[in-house]
Amino acid sequence: RGTDVSCRVCSAAASRAGARACAAAGIRSGSDTFSPPTHLLRVTVHLLLVRFFPGFSRMTPLLSSPLAVAGLAALASLLLPPSRDGRMLLHPFSLLSAWTHECGHAVSPLLVGGRVPQITLHATLSGSAMSPRPDTAFNHAFTAAAGLLAPSLLGGTLIVLSALPSTAPYALFGVATLLLLTGLLWVRTLFGLGAITVLSGASFAAGYALSPLLQYAVLHFAGARLALESLSDVRYMFSRTATTANGESLPSDTERIARALFPPYWFWGFLIAGASILILITSLYAALRLHAPEVTPPLDDLVQSFV
Repeated sequence: RGTDVSCRVCSAAASRAGARACAAAGIRSGSDTFSPPTHLLRVTVHLLLVRFFPGFSRMTPLLSSPLAVAGLAALASLLLPPSRDGRMLLHPFSLLSAWTHECGHAVSPLLVGGRVPQITLHATLSGSAMSPRPDTAFNHAFTAAAGLLAPSLLGGTLIVLSALPSTAPYALFGVATLLLLTGLLWVRTLFGLGAITVLSGASFAAGYALSPLLQYAVLHFAGARLALESLSDVRYMFSRTATTANGESLPSDTERIARALFPPYWFWGFLIAGASILILITSLYAALRLHAPEVTPPLDDLVQSFV
């Protein structure tokens, strides 16, 4: 057993190359607490990516940097906003944002005495949440604001949890569980139920099969994308109305807040956008203060020896 061995699977095999493979995947001593088959699956998936995507090994320092991943998510959010025909690369993250937005609308009434909600999600990424609640100005404003801030709050939480290799897989398992439970209990459209089920399965698979480095990158990208959701569609944030999947024109969330409280809708748009940026900066600062995975780029001969 050498000093560079980083897990019990590799130490049992007395494999120095295996320990290097684990280091390349972001696995350190004591960080991978799952069974040996799960550990082996994670390293194999990582090395397969390196083998069939030659540029992947050069991206490992970038993937391990929370600021770099957040910057990539910001560029994707601003330069590739979701549209009706969809951006296939961002579509899963946009769908996750839509689900979080509607869950914010659905859960907040329960905190002020409302009843069990119903959620609709459509292929256009539009949706609605129906949850009867006491008819007060505060409740209307609170429900509208919760939908706008829910993606930022979940995104910041994911960024902080991803900073520790021991919590990253459980964060993915937690998201998968929440997706599945809300889909089965609240979602009332066939597309929404199917899409939420697929997202839940993908999140569970990522927590089980991806290496710590990839889990770190996926959670950081998803977290930053969620935190920046309020900025990805400026027209909705700073508009009075929103169009539903049926073509019906309804007040936007910021307009709903303005009708319940005094300042105009654009004031609330700026306020919520600023809060989203603040949440992102705070979560990134917390993630940087925590211990992030160390990355050792894999060598070509190492990859060839394993694939």
